[in-house]
Amino acid sequence: MALFQCFYRWRKLPVLEIVFLLERATVQPNSSIAFKSVYGMPIAGNVNLQEQVDGTTKVQLYFTHPIPNLLVQMQVGPFGVETHMMQILRDNLAAYKAKVEETTPADWQQVKKQVAARAQQRQQQQQEEENSKQPLPGQPQQQQAA
Repeated sequence: MALFQCFYRWRKLPVLEIVFLLERATVQPNSSIAFKSVYGMPIAGNVNLQEQVDGTTKVQLYFTHPIPNLLVQMQVGPFGVETHMMQILRDNLAAYKAKVEETTPADWQQVKKQVAARAQQRQQQQQEEENSKQPLPGQPQQQQAA
């Protein structure tokens, strides 16, 4: 579970307190984590993890949330909450990454090499699968009957 709380003000509107408690819905190790709120503002989302060839991990965060009723009642159109949230998340994750990297074990480089090797192996397997689906030169291609 994770608790998220912040105060947000947009232009001259009243300050909104945004609170929600998140729970993991499904976890696919080394692939993705789906989550949903169990308290507070309704929100659902997914974190996708993808190993890169250079040993890093690409993290993509997707989430959906309803526009607060107050803004709907005031007939406010689309607004830039997500832009601000993305910058806040980017800053927080950069600080988190720096903290994790300064406290990692001495064999961190070895772990990065192992992750990179696994990612490269996956890419090679995918390439081999794609190549095996293509006909060899000189072989007649199968045509489907109409």
